[in-house]
Amino acid sequence: MSTSDVAVKRTPLRRYGKYRTRLDAAGRAGRTLAGHEYDSALEARYAARLETLRHAVRLSERVLAVRPQVSVPLEVNGHLICRYRVDFVVSYADGREAWVEVKGLMTPEARIKMNLFRALFPERKLEIVRRA
Repeated sequence: MSTSDVAVKRTPLRRYGKYRTRLDAAGRAGRTLAGHEYDSALEARYAARLETLRHAVRLSERVLAVRPQVSVPLEVNGHLICRYRVDFVVSYADGREAWVEVKGLMTPEARIKMNLFRALFPERKLEIVRRA
């Protein structure tokens, strides 16, 4: 197969500082920050905020580690119901851990998954960051 037989998919690209915007198939803009692509601009802004909190003076605010896009299997009675992908798992210097979900639009499916996550893992603190 030659290169002329292969269709090259080109997506629009815009640059805004260190952010790079690429439109996906649905026409939504995904954001890239420091080499990691996020699902939304709101997620990218929150990730940038977490990066600045790595240098916080107070231990309760200082971020030690951030794990983006963590997939959690939600099982009930040994049966996999669904998989829930949390946007960030943040570890703070004072020893606590926060599971952070960044939501611009709350869908019924997301609400069900979050409630199921809270029911199955009551020891994990789920924080929801909403668009202002």
